[in-house]
Amino acid sequence: MNADEMDFELRVLSDSRSDFQARYIAVANLKNLAITAPESISGECYRDVASILDKELCNGERQAFFFYREAALFFLAIFSSGKSRSEQALNTLNQLLRNAGGPVQLAVAETLGSLAVSLPSPNVRCEEPAIIPRITFVRLLDQASGLAIGDAVRFYGRSAAVSSRAGDGLLVLKFARNRSDCCNLAREAAWMEHLNNEAYDLSVRFDIPQPLTMDGNQVYQVDNIPLSCIPPALRDRQQQFVMVYRAHGDYFTYPNEPGGDGLPEDLPEITGRNGFLLGRLMASGLVHTAPIPLFHNRMQQERRDDQGLYDWTLAGRLDRWLESCAYPNIGITGIRDFEHIESLQDTGQSLYWHIGAHMVSLLLVIGSCFRNRDTGLTGWDEQGDPVDARRLFDGLLLKETVRKTLAGYYHGFVGSGYEDDLPFDLERLAGRMIEEMGVDTHMEEVLRQYDQQQMSGDQFAAFLFEHNFTERDERAAQRGEQDIIVHTGPHLGGFNQGISLIELIEAAAASSATCIVGRYSKEHCAGNG
Repeated sequence: MNADEMDFELRVLSDSRSDFQARYIAVANLKNLAITAPESISGECYRDVASILDKELCNGERQAFFFYREAALFFLAIFSSGKSRSEQALNTLNQLLRNAGGPVQLAVAETLGSLAVSLPSPNVRCEEPAIIPRITFVRLLDQASGLAIGDAVRFYGRSAAVSSRAGDGLLVLKFARNRSDCCNLAREAAWMEHLNNEAYDLSVRFDIPQPLTMDGNQVYQVDNIPLSCIPPALRDRQQQFVMVYRAHGDYFTYPNEPGGDGLPEDLPEITGRNGFLLGRLMASGLVHTAPIPLFHNRMQQERRDDQGLYDWTLAGRLDRWLESCAYPNIGITGIRDFEHIESLQDTGQSLYWHIGAHMVSLLLVIGSCFRNRDTGLTGWDEQGDPVDARRLFDGLLLKETVRKTLAGYYHGFVGSGYEDDLPFDLERLAGRMIEEMGVDTHMEEVLRQYDQQQMSGDQFAAFLFEHNFTERDERAAQRGEQDIIVHTGPHLGGFNQGISLIELIEAAAASSATCIVGRYSKEHCAGNG
């Protein structure tokens, strides 16, 4: 592209009469020029493309994000070229990340999130056990060195926890859902051992459980377990496959425990420390893939290729957000449920996505801490109006908790403290969190006719039973005759719509990009500030 052609593309870009498609082609051509011949980019060209982003001229267009991403990639190409203008280009993107909003901020965040950083890639062999030894329950307790079943067996999902005689710890029996699930139990035990034995610079409290190992085995088929020690949902099975570990007495204590009118006095410390741990493990090449379970649509999870799992970058409706936060893998003792830890095999967009997913999860858990002060205040009232639970939120504490949590994650991932303002409007985020998380506007979910037709008769009957339909209920028509509406919320967003709290996505994107830029700058720009 010669100078005349560059001038033509710039005129198209800046001319108010140009349509969106013409502008898109012009900015894409300029981006390609920056990639192939960065030395030819003039100061005028640089300023004009920056102006397009700064003025957010295309915000009303449906494909605005993709237009702005082309413009952001223009600056990334300059930054990556090694030209003297590279520092200016990175600063331009950073300023846009902090000052822009909406699709400009999201496009710039994704662009900065593609910067490659160097992370280790530790791996732990977690194969399904070829042989699962049988052991009696009595021998299992004997091997557990002083731990015994008392009257207080507590169930947490498919885990049964009993207190030690001294009251200083727990013995936890984690049950496999089925025989093939034993691989996940083995994976959890392997990661527990890895984290206990390897020297990670954590520098904060993190009580890692210790799996019980006998003759090299950590997953067992246990005979003669008293019925009272088997999680109720698993009591009708003929075989019980179990992984056993010792844990701190607070292992199942969560920051968003329901009930009571108060909040943990050290809520910012707890969530900030968990943010630090997630970030530090990520910096070590280890990603926790499920701080909480996130779904776009639980009801379709068995009939969708993506199992209904949530891709936060698409900003779709977030299914049953309070239910997702019920038992977070974020606790007083640190992160937990180690079967969800994986070795990160590549950086770039994958790293950006995972950090953003952590940010979304942390922000949702923080919101649930306030909502769970009164778990009875949920849904719709007798007049059919959304319940208003905004009084449960403390705006100042919410902002402090968000700030310390995201700063903790940055410290863990980058390795240095975060001293700047957050890369988004914290006041606006907190206000919108209170508005959307405090009022249960979106309660409905739809089981479409097509989805009903994909279900068996038994599955459809189980669905009707689960949602309290009766034979006389007109909504419980024959399978596939009509859409069925159920109230399963609160959700963040209406069914088949976008998320109602887009500020959550923008904050996650900006925070993820900021972490990656911080790490990149520490690796490549240490001498340049």
